Amino acid sequence: MSLHEPDYELDGFEPADEEHEQHHDHLDISSLKVLGEHRTDTDSYFVLLDEGATWGIPGSPQLRAVHVSRDLSARTFEIDSKELPLYAMAQSYLIARGCPSDALSPQEGVHDPADDVTRALEARVRGDGDHFALLASYTADMREPVETVVMLRSLDPQAVPEFRILRERSTGTPTPTP
Repeated sequence: MSLHEPDYELDGFEPADEEHEQHHDHLDISSLKVLGEHRTDTDSYFVLLDEGATWGIPGSPQLRAVHVSRDLSARTFEIDSKELPLYAMAQSYLIARGCPSDALSPQEGVHDPADDVTRALEARVRGDGDHFALLASYTADMREPVETVVMLRSLDPQAVPEFRILRERSTGTPTPTP
């Protein structure tokens, strides 16, 4: 399966301000590949893989959630994005910005949960992502299996347990396990 570079569909549009122009420039690199996307007339949502992250800061997240909002009458755009360590976290980020919850399923073979437990955990992260703060993550990708470890803290002061540790393991096939 081949991944393609994102098309933000911004021909004929100008950035709404300098900040969005700089943000667009940072996302206009060939190492970003589309894992999942959803489009409407005014909005585009992407989960991108940064294939160059391996050669950057060790342990950095390799995924980027991107929301592009276009003002059709003013012909301007705004871009919002965030590096995140897990696909379900990227989905949660985009759902919070208006993406339909069922619209960003990855292509078959890109990110297939290994079992029902993993599917349930990903659904929880995707649906309750705004209830947790990302404290730290580390992606170890220089050997097989690739592992990502994430530390979350509940934003609810009454939550027990307060902290959650998630581990995603990819065995060379696109099927992560918890």
